[in-house]
Amino acid sequence: MAAPNPNKGKSNQNQGQKPASKPAPPAAPTKSASSGGSSITIPSKWVEYSQVGSMASNWIFGNLSYVFFVFFLLLIYIANALNSERKIRQIQRLEKEIKELRWQYMSAKADLMLESKQSEVLKMVEPLGLNTNNARRKRIIVPE
Repeated sequence: MAAPNPNKGKSNQNQGQKPASKPAPPAAPTKSASSGGSSITIPSKWVEYSQVGSMASNWIFGNLSYVFFVFFLLLIYIANALNSERKIRQIQRLEKEIKELRWQYMSAKADLMLESKQSEVLKMVEPLGLNTNNARRKRIIVPE
């Protein structure tokens, strides 16, 4: 008599076997190309990569208008950045010039205030023979 099978009634997949994994990929076939008199073998992966490159170039040429549009946007972006940097430098240069002009103004104003004092004016007109009148002022009263 045969021994009882403990897996009786269960499917064949669960009999202690691991689930089947993907089979290993086959070895890469090669293509041969002849140039001159020698034969060169090129792995098929390289051929696939070259096809991917040609697909990318086909996509680029198919969407050339969009590529030009993106290129145009990049040019505008770069021009805008350069223009803004130039404006910032110009603003800084003008702010420096304003500071210098403000200092010149303050200096000229201080010199004018000094020269317009009564004592300074007397010193300047003394060589001309002009002096101040030290006599007491007289009050004029007009009768009504």
